[in-house]
Amino acid sequence: MTKDANDKREGMQLCSGCGVCAAVCPRQNLAMRQSDYGMPVPYRLSEDCPKGCSLCRSVCPFVSETSVEELAEEQYGACSRGGHRSEIGFYDQGYLGYAESETVRKAVASGGLATATLQGLLSRGEVDHVIAVRPTGQAAPSTLFEAARISTPEILTECAGSCYYPVSFDAILQQIAADDDTYAMIALPCVCQAIRLAQKKIPRLANIRYLLSITCGTLKSTCFTDYIAATVGVDPKKVVRICYRDKSQGLPVMQFPTKLAFRDKASGDIRYKHTTWLHGRIAAAFNTRLFSPLACNFCDDVFGECADATFMDAWLDDNAQQPLGKSIALFRNPELRECFENFAGIHVEKLSIDRVIDSQAGALDAKRIGLAVRYHDASHRVGVIPSVREHVLPPFCRIPLLRCWRYRVQYHMSRVSFSRWHESRGCPKIFWKLLWVPWQTNRVLSRLMRIFPKWLYQLRKLREGRL
Repeated sequence: MTKDANDKREGMQLCSGCGVCAAVCPRQNLAMRQSDYGMPVPYRLSEDCPKGCSLCRSVCPFVSETSVEELAEEQYGACSRGGHRSEIGFYDQGYLGYAESETVRKAVASGGLATATLQGLLSRGEVDHVIAVRPTGQAAPSTLFEAARISTPEILTECAGSCYYPVSFDAILQQIAADDDTYAMIALPCVCQAIRLAQKKIPRLANIRYLLSITCGTLKSTCFTDYIAATVGVDPKKVVRICYRDKSQGLPVMQFPTKLAFRDKASGDIRYKHTTWLHGRIAAAFNTRLFSPLACNFCDDVFGECADATFMDAWLDDNAQQPLGKSIALFRNPELRECFENFAGIHVEKLSIDRVIDSQAGALDAKRIGLAVRYHDASHRVGVIPSVREHVLPPFCRIPLLRCWRYRVQYHMSRVSFSRWHESRGCPKIFWKLLWVPWQTNRVLSRLMRIFPKWLYQLRKLREGRL
């Protein structure tokens, strides 16, 4: 039996499955394998590790003693003209806009600025290749998504769209370290942090010239995709492709149309099914952080603070109901920003930093206020907790009691969701029966949170003699 590569994670199983630790192992003694809970995790193949070697630990964003703020300070402290905010880190300029290409805009989840930026870098010869996540088009036991090296702008449209699925980058990073080509890479904030840590240890990874991030509220394990398939009556093992946010139905982006492609059991033909995230149980699973790895519950980086640029959906009141959507781009690297401003095929306008922050209010709420509750409770109950930037979290004593209890219930649901899914044998009805008590508690707390502010407002007006 192989052992987990990082003994310090054993108490809390803190791993997002990025695979950077396996990529930098000098003896290739680590391998990424799929766990029972649908996450790629590192396993030690043997005990033949050099004495005193801790390279794998030093590049892990949840174990390394180097914080994301220190990495960002090294990269952008002297060049970012905008300044620094605790919510987003260093910043240079924000933009709101969309890709003018109809093909790109229909393929992406929102406005397509990330895809257009990567296409522009390839077209102008700024980089030789782009590393992005794309669908494999294969059913189980293969993974539905993989990290791929893209060399032509046209193929990048295959990588467009949101991906709520774990992907390991170990093989692609080993390939990067073995050649002299230049790369741009787009990934989640935790992966970007691991890449920056690895670049300090492995000089060859400096071939990644531009590191781009997307904002992240939480990652999901493969169980989430299995759950969506089972909810709409599709065998998860027959799914060959999933588009989490499909625009073909012409619905507003807030409704998250999801399209499943699966192989028919009888005929073997590819068939399709649509559902929307407004389907109560799918929205409930996402919003209560079901099937999220434990590492996500202790991550405080929403905006990918050590990336050259961060891309996100424009969750603003005047954009959220548009069928095609818009994107926001936040730049930290002035060189990349200048390239972006000269790209053809994009329509952008400058956006204030306050508006950028407002667009991700929900993710900030879950990752900062919710984390303050989870970190407070974990520090009193377990011996091993991750390094968290306490100064970016609100004081625990100032968080309303109802909100504290709602986050505690959601954290409990997140922790037990994997085991309950296995106990239900992939049946959504049984799954929710097993989660009935915490789910109903969460609903009651959410309703009370909406009611009490109204009562307090009325009481304040009575006291002021205005009612």
